[in-house]
Amino acid sequence: KDIGKLKSPCPTSISSQNLVEADLTNSRIALKMVNILKEDQSPLFADRLSAAIGGRYDPAMRRSVQTVVMYEANRMLQDQYDSLRPFQRKSILFETCKELLNSLEFIPEYLRAEILYRTVTSKIPLTPELVWRRMKVIDKEISKSILSAITPFLKEGKSHDDVCEDFIQHQYETLSGVQGKLHPTLWEYGHLNIFLAYRMYYKGDSIDTDLPPVDNSSTKEIEIPTERPEEPPSIHSIRRKSSKKRKQEPVVMLPEERMSLLNEVRLYLDVLADFKDVVPQGQLDQIKRESRLALSSINEIGFILSPSWVLQRHEGATSQGGTSEGYAKTQVSLNFLFGSFLLTFSFTKH
Repeated sequence: KDIGKLKSPCPTSISSQNLVEADLTNSRIALKMVNILKEDQSPLFADRLSAAIGGRYDPAMRRSVQTVVMYEANRMLQDQYDSLRPFQRKSILFETCKELLNSLEFIPEYLRAEILYRTVTSKIPLTPELVWRRMKVIDKEISKSILSAITPFLKEGKSHDDVCEDFIQHQYETLSGVQGKLHPTLWEYGHLNIFLAYRMYYKGDSIDTDLPPVDNSSTKEIEIPTERPEEPPSIHSIRRKSSKKRKQEPVVMLPEERMSLLNEVRLYLDVLADFKDVVPQGQLDQIKRESRLALSSINEIGFILSPSWVLQRHEGATSQGGTSEGYAKTQVSLNFLFGSFLLTFSFTKH
């Protein structure tokens, strides 16, 4: 049907040379479409993916291809999961994704390496844990963003490709606000990166039941780990551990510094007592609590005004007998606290 459309008559105003060039172009496109149709029926994942993206890979397709690679790897391993432990499932899924990528010879090798990055900018490879998590939400995302909105396009006699194209066009007009204009090439990969998985594995509003069988030959050579591998720590866990460690490290102060600090805290508390019935009691209690945090023990002081005011361990008094770093920071913190209180009171009064 589509090939017949390509042979439609050209306007009479076009020259003979242009007619020849148009026929040649149509012939090349028709031949390409025939090849794609053949690939579409192939059981090989590489052939089906090539057909789904039009026979040529573009870097804009990276996240979409990443999604279908994970989806296909999961299909290949469904029958093996029951006999594997959770960490083994994640490991073999990750390795299968890499094997599938190596089979995509129509994608240049230097671009294949980027497909399993978290982001192109960071160039940080995905971990087995993250691959597993992303794979688990593919069907949920398709159900939420596509199946719930594609029903109006499912009409009798309409092919799956026509449904996909109409849906993409509708989404383009909805998101861009431009009506009657054909969506740009590759638009779906930047705005609907999950849609390629729908195009390849769904038909209508459910998973396609006529999908070709998976080829498990490549998974037989993948070694299944017997011990749980050590996952590299995430940046969030590193920050949490570092923050916890800092909070547990007290500040060691000299005796005269401790006495000076005690006197300052007592002075601040006496001043606060003079503001009773003037400043709300809840605000006074909060300031008192923050002040008393400076008096955690007789020998050690750990004062925390906010996460950015965590005091570090004092390495010792200065060699010349001067004021220690811990005392100086604590004194600044108390002055900041008391100044903030007076400023708040000034605004409250006026």
